[in-house]
Parts: sequence; structure tokens; C-alpha cells
Amino acid sequence: MQQVTYKPQDAGVRLGRFILALVIMLGFALPAVATPSRSASSSDQLLAANATHFYVLRDLVDNRGSYFAEFRDQYLVEIRFADHKATNQWLLRRLTLRFEETTDPFTNWQEAEVPAVDLIALLQKNNAIPIRAMNQSYQLDLFKMTFEALEPQGIDAPTLSTGEIGVLARRQLNPLAARYGPDPDSENWMGSQIAVEPVDFNPNPDCTVVDEIAPFLNGAQMLAGVKLECWFDSDVYRLAAFYLFLPVTGY
Repeated sequence: MQQVTYKPQDAGVRLGRFILALVIMLGFALPAVATPSRSASSSDQLLAANATHFYVLRDLVDNRGSYFAEFRDQYLVEIRFADHKATNQWLLRRLTLRFEETTDPFTNWQEAEVPAVDLIALLQKNNAIPIRAMNQSYQLDLFKMTFEALEPQGIDAPTLSTGEIGVLARRQLNPLAARYGPDPDSENWMGSQIAVEPVDFNPNPDCTVVDEIAPFLNGAQMLAGVKLECWFDSDVYRLAAFYLFLPVTGY
């Protein structure tokens, strides 16, 4: 029988091989669980309008590619009826939420100092008034969203292709993206900005009608409103909800 002599260095070799194999396995597994994809979303709530512009309260959420933090900006945005271009914006609030110890957003958040904005006084200065004549808790069914276009239903209004929707969306979303302020936690987040990347629509964005505004008289023209929620083809933006106002005839 052959006698096997135990050498202390053999244990070290085996341990080294085990550690190397473990590191290799973890190395392949870590990219899948280390951090989530960066995801930013934008959601508008209609506040008021004047003869030329409408005003929305825009909530922006950016996870900055982290499971443990979330950045939330809130803006008042002025958008022109004629071409849906964002012509002005005012930062109202900027918050950082932390989820290291709890997922409850109401117990662990910080707010950055921003210049105070008197929301009501600003709307009054611009002669902007609420444009909803009643509480529209029912479904109006003025528009139908298909894979290819936004189509009017029972009203004489233009049909918008998904490409045209993309153009109008970029006009009201991109100007604000270029003016976002500095990161509220730049020491930990390398000074990057919230959702500064321009919106890039898929040629066929996946959109859903989530709200409608009954036709109303705007100067000499009737307008009907629709709120769309669309998914983006972008490395950063994932979802945006925004309003479009279309001319209506014969209503």
C-alpha cells in the first residue's frame, strides 16, 4: 500500500483553490444583484391655464441606480397650447429619500433648500385659472390610444401618430431636463444631476389614455385635453405622464 504523506502546505493549496472558485462564482453573480438599473419617471397634474399656456405640477422621481435612495423633484411647468413647448419652470421642492433601514418614505427623508415660490401668486400673476368645469369622475371616451396613433372618438379632432406624440412630448419634457439643478447629495452621488438625459421616444411608444379634459373654449378655439402615460425607449427615462390639448371643431 502506498503511504500518503500529509503536508501542511496541501491544506493551503486546497483553501486557496476553494477561495478562488468562490470568488469566480460571486464575480458572475454580483452584476445581477449589485445595483438596479437607473430609472427616472415624470408625472404631470393639471393645475390651471390662461389664453396661451397651461400649467402643470410635475413630479420627478429618480432612483439614481440605487436600491437605497430616491430623489424627488417637484416643479411648476408652463406649457404653450400652440406647440406644447415648455416655456418656463419653477422648482418647488427637492427631496432625498433613504431606504437603508426602512422602506417607509415618510420616516426617512431630507429636503434641500430651494428659492421659495408662491404658487398661487404666480398663477394669479399669469392670469391662470382652473380649467376643469366640473369633477370629471366619469370616463369621457373622447380619445382612443392604439399601437399606431391617438384617435378621437365622437369628436372632430386631429389624429396623432405615435411619432407626432413623441415630438410633442419632447417639447414639454426636454427643456426642463436641461435645467435641473445639482444633485442634492453630491458627495455620495458624484455630483450627477437628476434625469438630465433628453427624452428619446421609441418610434412606437407604448401609451395609455389616463385622463381626459372635456372640450372648453380657449379664445376663439375649442380644445379638448388628454393625458397620456407612455413608456420610453431610453436608458434612463422609463415612464412619463403628460397632457396634450387638441383643437376640436363641431362640438
